[in-house]
Amino acid sequence: MKLQKLRENCERNYEVDLVHQCKINGNVTVLMDKDGIVKVIRYHRDRNSLWQPTVMYEGDDVICGMSEFNKVLNNVDNVVVDSNTGLEFICPSCGHMTLECCQDGYHVSRVMRIDPDGDHDYGEIESQGEVERWQCEGCGYVLQLNGMDVTDNQDVAEAIKGLNNG
Repeated sequence: MKLQKLRENCERNYEVDLVHQCKINGNVTVLMDKDGIVKVIRYHRDRNSLWQPTVMYEGDDVICGMSEFNKVLNNVDNVVVDSNTGLEFICPSCGHMTLECCQDGYHVSRVMRIDPDGDHDYGEIESQGEVERWQCEGCGYVLQLNGMDVTDNQDVAEAIKGLNNG
């Protein structure tokens, strides 16, 4: 489906307030509202180069909606991993390219660069604790190796290499 048609379907009956397209990865992010409900949608290409929508925020809090949209403007969500310096994660479920490390409870840290040897670079670290899993930031797909959730930094690289070769 073409982006224009997908946007028409997803944004039907909403008033579009702001639109941003990232020059790095081509993702389009839209902030819109209808009857007091604010929605932020990111449109991105999956592995098959088909456009997919991801709802980043939906609720009645305009400040939270703007915060999600501002992350895009501040390049927080425009992370592209340089394949010369790290491994590229592409979610097999949704095509999103950002991996997050989930620690005890609901704490997460965005992985900015995936090092083949396990010494990853992180964005803002929201907590420190026992790693429970690595997952796709877009849809929650859990990275696994040999049928088990990955909990070790070195295994992240092996699991991603398996995805890229699979």
